[in-house]
Order: sequence, then structure tokens, then C-alpha cells
Amino acid sequence: MAALLSVPNMSLISATKRKGLVIRAKDSYVELEAVAHQRDAKGVYFERGPHQREADIQQWVAQYSDGDISCQTLLVAPPVQGNTGSGEDYPKLEGTSALDAACAKLVAELPCSFRESVRCDAQSIAEMCLRLCPAAPWLTIKLEVQQHNACTRWHQDSLVSRAIICYTGPGTCTAADQSVRWDKIKRYNETCVPCAGMTQMSTNAVLLMKGIAWPWIQGKGLTHKSPDDGINPPPKRLLLKVDLENVRHIN
Repeated sequence: MAALLSVPNMSLISATKRKGLVIRAKDSYVELEAVAHQRDAKGVYFERGPHQREADIQQWVAQYSDGDISCQTLLVAPPVQGNTGSGEDYPKLEGTSALDAACAKLVAELPCSFRESVRCDAQSIAEMCLRLCPAAPWLTIKLEVQQHNACTRWHQDSLVSRAIICYTGPGTCTAADQSVRWDKIKRYNETCVPCAGMTQMSTNAVLLMKGIAWPWIQGKGLTHKSPDDGINPPPKRLLLKVDLENVRHIN
């Protein structure tokens, strides 16, 4: 009779690699960037209290429905051979002028009372992300209104990274790897993260989320979702998103 081979439990092995944490940095982009270099830091954030012009933001965003307000995409590194999109139709990052122009265009339609603060956030986040992952070809900066069209299922992004600020409304929900019940994430998604294992961002917090394509990431990217507080209708959120991508999908 042939000897039985000892087959390792793959679910246990993969679980030991899921050590990604959600870490609070000190109150600056410099500190956030320093923590983001840690391999176990899949989500890094810092708090800074409500935006000084939050009332203005709420009044302005009330006129908009779900969708993009403004979006700018730059080719910031050579595209990976074989990936979709050559980059010929997008501005290229040459020095700082292209990024400066993209951030200025992004906020051009915002009221002057909070336009400059949003532009500074977009610029600071973009520059930080480019330093952290200089080989990622695509940088997309977006302002978005979100209310009904939100992803309230726990998931990980296929991006290299996404940094996000919610200027008004509830912030993004995140979970460290060890808080995720991985056997439930597909079929029983709403119970795959216990309440005690969730970290929800405050309004106006700055959050960097590493995605599946982040260099040398262990396992999946940061597990997260949009907030679902049961209010009907849900509050409107004004989001700044700064994405790094390896592949740019052309519609």
C-alpha cells in the first residue's frame, strides 16, 4: 500500500501570510508616507478633524447626484508592455508642470472657499504615491460624489494603490487581514468582518490603501468597503481619490 503523503493545509498557510494591518500615522503626509514603507501596513491613515469649510462643502455637493465631478489621468511611468493603452492620448509627467496642471484642472469648478485645500491634498497625495511606487504607469486623480452608488461589500482593489479623502459624510471602512473571516467574504460578505475588527475613517481623514498590485504585497490588498449606516437616503459624500494603476482600461 502506497504511503500517504502529508499535504499541507493551504488555507492555514495562506492565513499566516495575511498579516496586513491598518495603521494610524501621526498627523502629516510625511508620517503617512514613512509608515507606508512598512510591508505589513496595507492601510495607513491620519486624522485631522473636520474640514474648516465642511458646511460650504455640504451646501455645494447637495446640487450633485452620484458620479464624477472631475477626473485627470497622467502617464507617469513607461507602460508595461502588453498592457492596454499606449499612453499616447494622455499627458505625460515631465517635471512637475503636468501634475500641477492636472491638480489645478481637477478643482477648477470648486468654490473658492475650499478649492485650494482640495488642490493641495490632491498634489500632496499624488507626489507621495509617485515616490512610493515610481514604476506604476498610470495616475488618476478624481473628485466624486457618492450617495446611492456605493460599494458596501467588503473587497480589495486590483489597483496598485488608492488614496482617499471623504470631505463630507461618513468615511471608508477598513479591516486588518486578521480581522477578516476569509471563508465568508464571498457568500456571507456582510458578516465577514466583525464590528470589533473594523476601523472606519473619520470625515476628512487621509487614507492610503494598498491594492493587489502593490509591489511585494503579501496576499491580497487592503480589505475595505463604503460605509452603510442604514440611513435612507444615505448622506452624500464628496470624495477625492488618487489611484495608481498598472493597467489603464480604454473604453
